[in-house]
Amino acid sequence: MGPKIQKSKEAKAKAAMAGGKGKKKKWSKGKVQEKLNNAVCWDKATVSKLQKEIPKAKLITPAIVSERIKVNGSLARQALRMLESTGQIQRVKDSLPGMGCCAVVPEAHIGVVERFGKFDRTEHPGCVCLIPCVTGVTGMVPLNVRQLNVRVETKTADNVFIIMEVSVQYEAIPEKAYDAFYRLTSPAGQINSYVYDVVRSSAPTMALDEVFEEKQKIAVDIKNQLIDAMTGFGFRILDALVVDIEPDYTVKEAMNEQNASRRLRIAAQEKAEAEKIMLVKNAEAEAESKFLAGQGIARQRQAIIEGLKTSVESFTEGTQGISSKDVMELLLITQHFDTIKDLASSSKSQTIFIPHNPGAVGEIAQEIMSSLKPPKE
Repeated sequence: MGPKIQKSKEAKAKAAMAGGKGKKKKWSKGKVQEKLNNAVCWDKATVSKLQKEIPKAKLITPAIVSERIKVNGSLARQALRMLESTGQIQRVKDSLPGMGCCAVVPEAHIGVVERFGKFDRTEHPGCVCLIPCVTGVTGMVPLNVRQLNVRVETKTADNVFIIMEVSVQYEAIPEKAYDAFYRLTSPAGQINSYVYDVVRSSAPTMALDEVFEEKQKIAVDIKNQLIDAMTGFGFRILDALVVDIEPDYTVKEAMNEQNASRRLRIAAQEKAEAEKIMLVKNAEAEAESKFLAGQGIARQRQAIIEGLKTSVESFTEGTQGISSKDVMELLLITQHFDTIKDLASSSKSQTIFIPHNPGAVGEIAQEIMSSLKPPKE
């Protein structure tokens, strides 16, 4: 029983593999296989072909789209929905005369009624009464706001190629539904042409930096041009925005490096200025400290002199036969030995060599007094 079950599973696997090999995709040239968030991603060549060839056909069906751009039926229907969302094509519900006495115009649409193929009137949303075999709803004019994104490649005055993306919001004017339905086949194509014309006549007169600075002016020029052109066709231009300016990648990197270098230079200048201020402040602080130290030394010496003076006066008054000169010698010798004592106690080396013979004291006193005498001329 076991081997038979195993054999049966192997046979099913081979059959499945054979079936998979036999089911080759008919639309191998289909440009779209990836779906993200229920959105179909088309490559540039297919979109260009779709926008140029399909709107030229009088009657557009998924079969025509499949044949023209070589995609399967589901992708063809999504292509039609994409063209309809941008206003390049219009979905029409067949309502032939003689097929009924009423029709329905959906919300946010204006119905176009013809009598024996000639324009008769427009109808607002709701139920429309028709004369069988005489009148019929030929088509609809959508009143919702539509947005068209146009990407234009152009060159600036300093020979830099950029891609400018312009977003145009427009809607049909209800009072001019006749013009919107009959006078213009593809409003999106017309808007594309005017956007290309304005951008390619404005950008080449500006440098790259000016294009970024004057993008609002370019958007205003596009809007004014479209208002003058599209109002006669029954469309109202609500706004035109330059949403993106994308220079070449190498130019963008060069601009970033230039900006970084400029900021580094400013940072170096600020750092040098800070160091300069610090040095000045340190010098001022050092000068002030030396000034105060000098004042302290002067006061210290003044106090020493006053003390010596007082000591000399007190000693000479109380002792007969000793002059002030003798007292000064005694005080200087005492200070000399006090200094040697301080050096011995505060220095790391506590051994000081001094003359040790009994006459050394007199020699020291003689040397001190001789140093205080003014030089002979």
